[in-house]
Amino acid sequence: MTLTRLWRVAALLAVAISARAGVPASVVLTPNSGAPGEIIQVDGATWLTDDSKTIEFVEATLTVGDAFAVDGGFGTTFATPDIAPGVYTVRVSDVTEFVDATFTVLDVVADPITISIMSDADGDGDIDSSASPYLVLEASAPPPALSIAVSGGAGGEYTLEFTNLPALGALIDPSTTLELVEGAVLPTTGGVAIVEFVGVPQATASFSDTDSFIVRASDETGFGAPVIVELLIADVNQPVIVEREPSVVIAAGSTTTIPLVNFDDVNADQLPDPSVYDTDGDAIWFATPSGVSDLGVAVGITQGTLTYYGLGHSALSPGEPVVDTIAVEVWDGEAASPATMTVTVSVHPVAELGLHVESGVGFAQSVRVGFGPPGDIEIDGGLVPISDLTRELSPPDAPAAGFGLGIINSPNHAETALRDIRAAGIPAVENVWEVSVRTGSTDGAGTVLWWDVEQAALVVAEITGLTGEPQSAVLTNGASGEAWDITSFNNGTISLEDNQAYTFALSIAPSVGAHAFDVNLESGWNLLSVPGEGDLSTLDALTNTAFAWDGEYVGLAVLDSDSMPSVTGAAFVHSSGGIANLALDVDSSSLRSVTTELPEGWSLVGAPSDTDVGGGLPASVITQHLNNQNAVFGYDSFTGYFAATELHSGNGYWVYNDAGVPIAAELTQLRHLALDGSSLFHPAPATPAIAWSVPLTLDVGGGVTRRVEIATADGASERYDRLDIALPPAPPGGAPSELFARVADGVSRLMRSTQPADRSGTEWTLSADVGTDGAALTWERPVLPAHWQLTLDVRGATLDMVDRRSIRLERGAHELHARLSWVAPSQTRLLANYPNPFNPETWIPFELTEASAVVVRVYDTAGSLVRSLDLGHRPAGYYSGREDAAYWDGRNASGEAVASGVYVYELQAGDYHAVRRMLILK
Repeated sequence: MTLTRLWRVAALLAVAISARAGVPASVVLTPNSGAPGEIIQVDGATWLTDDSKTIEFVEATLTVGDAFAVDGGFGTTFATPDIAPGVYTVRVSDVTEFVDATFTVLDVVADPITISIMSDADGDGDIDSSASPYLVLEASAPPPALSIAVSGGAGGEYTLEFTNLPALGALIDPSTTLELVEGAVLPTTGGVAIVEFVGVPQATASFSDTDSFIVRASDETGFGAPVIVELLIADVNQPVIVEREPSVVIAAGSTTTIPLVNFDDVNADQLPDPSVYDTDGDAIWFATPSGVSDLGVAVGITQGTLTYYGLGHSALSPGEPVVDTIAVEVWDGEAASPATMTVTVSVHPVAELGLHVESGVGFAQSVRVGFGPPGDIEIDGGLVPISDLTRELSPPDAPAAGFGLGIINSPNHAETALRDIRAAGIPAVENVWEVSVRTGSTDGAGTVLWWDVEQAALVVAEITGLTGEPQSAVLTNGASGEAWDITSFNNGTISLEDNQAYTFALSIAPSVGAHAFDVNLESGWNLLSVPGEGDLSTLDALTNTAFAWDGEYVGLAVLDSDSMPSVTGAAFVHSSGGIANLALDVDSSSLRSVTTELPEGWSLVGAPSDTDVGGGLPASVITQHLNNQNAVFGYDSFTGYFAATELHSGNGYWVYNDAGVPIAAELTQLRHLALDGSSLFHPAPATPAIAWSVPLTLDVGGGVTRRVEIATADGASERYDRLDIALPPAPPGGAPSELFARVADGVSRLMRSTQPADRSGTEWTLSADVGTDGAALTWERPVLPAHWQLTLDVRGATLDMVDRRSIRLERGAHELHARLSWVAPSQTRLLANYPNPFNPETWIPFELTEASAVVVRVYDTAGSLVRSLDLGHRPAGYYSGREDAAYWDGRNASGEAVASGVYVYELQAGDYHAVRRMLILK
């Protein structure tokens, strides 16, 4: 009879003792898991599985103290004496630890327990293999089944123990659908158990077809021998899985690239979840059978990216976009048929016009301008302006190319664009695109700017139909003032001269035709003008007498468009008082920007329309040409003449030309002016470059941030100027948190504050209002000029903004002060010349802690003076660069080159005196 009792320690060690009465038996020390060399725990002590152990019988009929050494530990078998039935104890020990196990010997002789296995690889109920290795499929439904039949022992019920489980799959108990873990036991029914093999999908290129596990059967009589079950895995290709399909929103006329695989973390486990994948890990290929979309748009696929080449569509509408789809086949190289993916493209309509420059020497470039639907477009829960959806930046200019074309007032502001599409305004507003053109040399071949007149008319018709207001489209040469109606100009072509820079303004704006304009006549004299063309008879009816000026007063018999021209002309009118109701066309392209000729001396001029603006044209558009800036005068019947700083629609003005020559001044409607008062039909003055800037960000949580930027620039002002960016007023309900720079000016709040760098110190006052429980204020590491320091004062502490990157602000209002300070040298000193040795010239650097008269003298080794360099009075500072260090050209006072050798140079700065050596090598 054989009975085995299993003893476990820390689930890692087992002692198995088999015996039959009156028959020599064996004692086997076996591991429950692990491999030779692994560390296991025995009652808290650490044993290596290949340590030597001793098995010692300590009680029962065996002689106490009988011991057997077990070399290498586990798996060693040795004979024991004849054992009678009964209970025995055995001790397993090494030099430091021991454990006891008991076993019972019954007077029963049992047949050996044996195992036989058969596999049903495809789960169809038929046996596919009954000998090792047993055939299974990599992954299939139903999964492969392994039938394990047990016989011998006492017969009947058995328990199976599974170890060394498969590495390329899992064993499943079909009765519970649970996976068997290492050391799991499974009872049999009638001596037969079924387990299923669920394989891990493998890439075909790296497929492994062998795997195994160990199964051991036992019943009340003991354990059978372990059986190694070897598996032969057959490759079963798994299909490509399409979890999510791409969907994009674009604008008509846009070419876009669409990644066909999306790796968003959709289950929030901080791991990428590919939208398309192959279970086997095989490579994936994409193809479009037709190469076109459902709407006939050309598409192409390269390396998993689909290119959609743009749907042309110009039917502007505030409604839904056109939806286009592309069928994409997805292959893994193994499957008989591909999976299908549908890419959805929502195309928002765009009405656009192209302006093109072509030269006879091969240069060709185009820009596109126009309109998209009103309002922003919803994409992924957010709102995006059509300008962002269509943004197309101009590439950098080719070196010395000479030619160029770009939109320079696009929504990008800082960058030149090739495409600028704007949301159509309802009610209609004016849109102006400023286009820069440069021409190179063509040797007579010529360059033209051209457009499609029919397309221009279509764009104007689209915006007219959408807004319900008639539109006009005018292209104006900013230098000459020449204007073209782009919807009717004969051939849409303008010739350009070689090697010139042009700025053209394309304006598309409501063309109302007639504006109601009331002239309020005071009793007495009135200095008047009219801002548009129309019938002036109602004005004439309220006039007693009127005079114009042509070097002297000229009486006017009647007031009409000939006697008082729009904008350029003005008249003194005497009236008994009243209101003249006029209907004037102020939108004619000839009236949007008017050039008035001013002879020497006095002239009367008018003012352009301020319709939809309500402001005045800066008088500087005239006085910029004159010597005296107070040269424009208005008239009030109560107070007389006054110096005017603005020209207002309906009023006339005196101008005194003191330039000595006739001048031409441009009077542009305010809605055609930039914020700084410059005409949009002319290039804006060059903006000085910002020397450096530091953005600071207030992170109030939940993705909400506020940002302010401090900067320095040559030509900047401490007050608000064109290098600053204003911060609009807070929303009506108030912003939850704010961050801005304060400025002592009308604008008061800035998103960017640019100031001049001053050695005496430059300071920015920052206001932070934290509406949450706290926020982090962070900034980028500033790149400061040498010898400058940037600090931040907050809550009485001063932080170095180069060393520190953030602070924590609590709830409430905070005032912070950023200071840029110049750090003077800590000591006056003479530094080593460079280069050294030299031939024939060198530079001698030095530093001054205070302003001094500086002289550098050069001596030979005999002490004779070779050259004296009088550098004059120098302020405190660092004189190390070649532009400000002392320079010696290697010549003496007579202008002769000195000989090779060692020389001594001396610095004399106030009371400071120092000498160093240098070497000339020729």
